[in-house]
Amino acid sequence: MILVPVLVLAVAGFAIYTLAHGRAVAAHGAAVSVERRPFLPTSPMGWAALVAVALVFVNLALVNVVQVPFLAWILLLAALGCSGAARFAYHDRSGSVLVVLVVTTLSAIAAVLFLAGEVFIGHD
Repeated sequence: MILVPVLVLAVAGFAIYTLAHGRAVAAHGAAVSVERRPFLPTSPMGWAALVAVALVFVNLALVNVVQVPFLAWILLLAALGCSGAARFAYHDRSGSVLVVLVVTTLSAIAAVLFLAGEVFIGHD
């Protein structure tokens, strides 16, 4: 359930980033053309990351139908690895890969903190 607020924060952050860096203005006030980066991925690893995150949301929607243990965590780790590889190895600068990388990184940190709490504090 942590993915929904994180997704909202990621989309809001991306929208603010796009508005802040969307248009460069020259010294005399005229708009300067800026190279626009695509929103959809341009590499196969970026598409794999996007599909893995979509499958996580399908798994969340079908929570009473799909009964595969740890499927969401496996898909999140796959999305994290694929988006990291797309961003840094394939130099995919699309917005969706950046959003997937940030969301999956935050959800992986939340999962690790949850497990640490279960280990150190215990389950009630």
